[in-house]
Amino acid sequence: MKLLIAVDSSPSSETVIAEIEARPWAGGTEAIVLNIVDILGPGSGVMDVGSILEMERENAGQLVDAAARRLRSAGLNARGEVFDGVPRSAIPAYAREWGANFIIMGSHGHSGLVRFLLGSVAKSVLRNAPCSVEIVRARDDEAGSPRSRADGLRVMLATDGSDYSQAAARTIAQRPWPAGSEFRVVSFAELPPFCLPPQAGPDQDGTLDGIREDTMERAERAVGSARAVLETVGLATTGAAVADDPRTGILDEATRCDADLIVLGSHGRSGAEGVAPGRTAETVALHAHCSVAVVRVEG
Repeated sequence: MKLLIAVDSSPSSETVIAEIEARPWAGGTEAIVLNIVDILGPGSGVMDVGSILEMERENAGQLVDAAARRLRSAGLNARGEVFDGVPRSAIPAYAREWGANFIIMGSHGHSGLVRFLLGSVAKSVLRNAPCSVEIVRARDDEAGSPRSRADGLRVMLATDGSDYSQAAARTIAQRPWPAGSEFRVVSFAELPPFCLPPQAGPDQDGTLDGIREDTMERAERAVGSARAVLETVGLATTGAAVADDPRTGILDEATRCDADLIVLGSHGRSGAEGVAPGRTAETVALHAHCSVAVVRVEG
């Protein structure tokens, strides 16, 4: 596996490196810690922009080299790289050129400004990356300290039964996980508006009940198929089919089960559109309380 780890000087990048250090990875995994010196950043409008960029490059080099050393100590084949560019376009471009399997980057938090900043970079990466993307968020225990990995990770897979969702399940099955990790598979049965009050009228011939039952049955089959993939390799799972809009349902269910990581499937074209029509994966990645991995496959 080839991991492209996009970092900057913010505390969120420290969270990313610490998370990667703490997780087990398959033998032979390669990692590049990448910092893009933003040529459109605050210093780009001053007269002596050359010296400012040179200082930023030097600081960036120290940052990625230190992070790469930490990852090498954790057993990964890691190196640092620094390039000039615009992060939101340069990160996907580098991933494409290198043939990355995963882009991993941080989230700065939940404030309105942060959502704008995250949206300007992570949203573009989610939409344009040629590979899977994980947005890492720190998870704290009840005392407010970083959560220990002693009890494993709580991983929630959201599935709609599509090939993209099944690919996400296979990705989970193929990766090593900390001992004690828990896996919950959920699918959301999004009912058509005419089946919901106040639009739904009397159901004298049972048509609406039939639609509801069919929709729930599809969700249950999706859960069963994904659980089978995980259980084949010995991962213990729980599952649920829920009547809800996927975008809000995924967020609510992840909060309810106190997930550390949400995993969703997406197709290989631009636009994160697995699990449900629209930009479900993008919405979840921007608003989840925990880390989110969008698994992209070609198709």
